[in-house]
Amino acid sequence: MRILMVVSDNTYPPDIRVEKEIKALMPDGHVIGVVCLRLGKEPLYEVINGTQVWRLKVPLRHVRLIGRALELTVFRHMLYRKIGAIARDFRPDVIHVHDLPLAMAAIKVATRVNARFVVDLHEHYIGLLEDRGLKGLLGWLMATILTKEERRVYPSADAIITVVEEHKHRIEQEFRVKDRVHAVSNTADIHALRRVKGHSKAKMRWDMCYVGAISPERGLDTFLDALSKVKQRIRVAIVGTGSGIDKLRAKAQNQRHDIMFTGHLPFSKAMECVASSPYGIIPYRRTRLTEHTVPHKLFQYMYLGAVPIVSDVPPLKRIVSTGRCGLVFRAGDADDLAHTIEKAMDIYRNHTDEWRDMAMHGTKAVEERYNWSADAEKLRIVYRNLEVDK
Repeated sequence: MRILMVVSDNTYPPDIRVEKEIKALMPDGHVIGVVCLRLGKEPLYEVINGTQVWRLKVPLRHVRLIGRALELTVFRHMLYRKIGAIARDFRPDVIHVHDLPLAMAAIKVATRVNARFVVDLHEHYIGLLEDRGLKGLLGWLMATILTKEERRVYPSADAIITVVEEHKHRIEQEFRVKDRVHAVSNTADIHALRRVKGHSKAKMRWDMCYVGAISPERGLDTFLDALSKVKQRIRVAIVGTGSGIDKLRAKAQNQRHDIMFTGHLPFSKAMECVASSPYGIIPYRRTRLTEHTVPHKLFQYMYLGAVPIVSDVPPLKRIVSTGRCGLVFRAGDADDLAHTIEKAMDIYRNHTDEWRDMAMHGTKAVEERYNWSADAEKLRIVYRNLEVDK
């Protein structure tokens, strides 16, 4: 089959999920093209490892809030013609749109070129906008528009893909499309992580690490508030960058702990920090976004032996609790997190067997269940069923 992937809110590369899906589908003989946004000076067209990539300019996208609002109300509909022109030349059997913003344009193009339509939800997109600051009248307008579009897009899709069971259940219940929703998670690529696991440890050993984007819904402010209540000195690595990093740096200055902000690191270096830490922290707040997604970092922590300390948002709590591979605290509760950190450090220093059991359970769970090989097969089955149903 010829598959045209439309990436709503990112460029390609380096969208990790899109890259993994392309690699999963190509061995089945699918020919794949990608339409994505041009966020910088990337070429408007290039071929990457056999995949054609078209990048589309979005005017004023860099302008905070106003540019985002224009993109979500006006400019994304203007992209319909450009996507349609690409589709006419590429002649796809399936148009596979990633996330909600370009779903309406993609489904119109799919209808126009007589292609099947797949929508791939990386997250609860309306929840994402809420967490990223689109509130008030503007936030209400965006949420209203996208909620109406959800009602049109999901019932019309030939297949709907989510990253976590909780979001799958939400779509099934709200839109009555149970037979078409599939969970293909953000699980770990064991082959990439195995190289890190076999590598020497990073020079500095941390007690705890965080890897990923730095933004308000990630709950890192709660983490620092909790650390201020922890008496024993702890070494922490925060790997990544984002809009909230300056506030976090200022908040960390008065801490008694050794807290290093590394900024963005290449994947291998970031994973070496994980492999050099007995614990990995995911202190997410409870929001519509975090309750319907799961981050790659959870499975990276589990596989590399950094026992997860997670907030009790449903996907994180479910995976860690059922796997008996980590500790859970109440989201947004700095006191409870401080108590959990103290408990975690006591386990690591004084009850080593208990820590090893959790680390072993995490690694085993990824090897047996939460790995990309298993989820890649789920994705291939979705496409095999589409071929059968043609």
